[in-house]
Amino acid sequence: MEEQWRWAVGKPIAASFLFGRSKVEAYQGHFREARRLTEQAINAVTKPDTLDFAYGNGLSALREAEIGNAERAKRLAAKALASAPNRIGRLGLALAFARAGDTEQARKLADAVSQNDPLNTMVQKYSLPTIRAAMKLHENDPAAAVEILRSTVKYDFALADGFNDLYPAYIRGLAYLQMGEGRLAAAEFQKLLDHPGIVGRTVIGALSHLQLARAHKLMGDESAARKSYEDFLALWKDADSDIPIYQQAKAEYAGLHASR
Repeated sequence: MEEQWRWAVGKPIAASFLFGRSKVEAYQGHFREARRLTEQAINAVTKPDTLDFAYGNGLSALREAEIGNAERAKRLAAKALASAPNRIGRLGLALAFARAGDTEQARKLADAVSQNDPLNTMVQKYSLPTIRAAMKLHENDPAAAVEILRSTVKYDFALADGFNDLYPAYIRGLAYLQMGEGRLAAAEFQKLLDHPGIVGRTVIGALSHLQLARAHKLMGDESAARKSYEDFLALWKDADSDIPIYQQAKAEYAGLHASR
């Protein structure tokens, strides 16, 4: 990777490589560095209304939402929205708003895309159900989220517009966690861990180790839970200390040892 990044410096494709590198850093919990790289990539874009501008802020907004930085996520998403993103950008932003808890803005974006693309299979059967299920999670209605996501099951492994990375499975897993269904949740998170070629270095790939630990804990399997917590904490061994979900993970792992 270092060799490829050095090759890209000064070339027109440099911004795309910087975005990619920011994903690698975020996957390892290095969010301060990921933010710096994303900002560097955005600054390399000559026109602020280009796809890269919206994509960079949208990418950052979604991963900030996933680690518990809701207010930062909303600010970034609003900034990206102001640049008039295309359909791909609007779908990513709708999910970011939903995960950050701004369900009103998420609904507006989702409804607008749905109206414009009523016959687009991936929009209607993958992207929009994932966004709407994420909204239901924030509304503490996980059963509705699971029901909404039924249409996505046969498309889970697709590469869709806006976001992919097995996101429907991740949201489905979170819904099962909210419902206390540890076994069903574990199966969803295991999908992400079993398919790194699809998930790549998206932050939910790393977080799936943590969510799997929580699922095992629900099932009463403390040994498996401990291993999954350790897998996550090893991956994030030098993560930024102020990340909310990282702080939660460390506290939960410590609680497992205290209960022995």
